[in-house]
Amino acid sequence: MPASRGLDAGYSNVGFMGIPMCLLVFGPDSAPASIIATLFTACVLFLFAIVMVEMDLQKGATLGATIAKVARSLLTSPLFIAPVAGLAVGLSGFALPAPFMSFTTLLGGAASPAALVCIGLFLAQERVVTHDATSIAILVALKLVMQPAVTALFAFHVFAMPPLWSHSAVILSALPIGSGPFTIAKLYGLEAGVTSGAILVSHIFAVLTVSLLVAWLAPG
Repeated sequence: MPASRGLDAGYSNVGFMGIPMCLLVFGPDSAPASIIATLFTACVLFLFAIVMVEMDLQKGATLGATIAKVARSLLTSPLFIAPVAGLAVGLSGFALPAPFMSFTTLLGGAASPAALVCIGLFLAQERVVTHDATSIAILVALKLVMQPAVTALFAFHVFAMPPLWSHSAVILSALPIGSGPFTIAKLYGLEAGVTSGAILVSHIFAVLTVSLLVAWLAPG
């Protein structure tokens, strides 16, 4: 499905890799850039992908029925409710009870490891065929090469950006695929084997590609 493939090719692992990497390479001044990238990736891009997937699934239906189904699926999806609820609580200044905070903190900390375990189990159960290998290679090339190249074009030649922000943008765009696309692929049954394989391969090759970019863009 085009929507899920687009998410695979554009969803960086900014939350768990981007923030610590930017802090390590560029220092504390890069925190705003990495945090903004994380929020846009985990919230805006993630929710937009849900809308696009739902619209793909509703092809052939009338426009009104499609809009109603997409809106209902979005508004009842935990993937939409959770970040919106978290944002509302954060903006309200409401202090959650300490036991509840401890519970949710532990639960939230388990999210990424649980997703990685699911990806590993899925990879162990799936047989990568030639078609899957080709799709994985294309997705990894788009993510690790095309996305940072396009980002560099805009950051260095189109927009007037301070070096810290432009360099951070390129590094963040070059990170491997995060676990978010696997969540959507598994939820909607969209060839999760290809997505999980792309996540694994992108992390392997990102060791080289991201290292080269860091060597190029890191302050002297």
